[in-house]
Amino acid sequence: MAPKGQNTKKESGRAKKAENEMKKKEAAGAEQERKEAAKWAEGSRVDKAAEARAKQEAAAAKKAEIARLLAEEEAQAESSKVRDT
Repeated sequence: MAPKGQNTKKESGRAKKAENEMKKKEAAGAEQERKEAAKWAEGSRVDKAAEARAKQEAAAAKKAEIARLLAEEEAQAESSKVRDT
């Protein structure tokens, strides 16, 4: 409360103005944090997509390698059957 003889309405107006200014600063800080978090999340999505693509390529390469090895084994089995007969 304002001391006797001062304008209380004026003092409460100043307090309200200071309070509103503080709220604006907090809101701006929260908005800045939200934007920064969005940037990080956006980067993460790109990295995750590239990582998923790399995993798919690795799985396809592994599958191809297994198929190649199986084909080689079958070819060896065929050649050993031909030699046996």
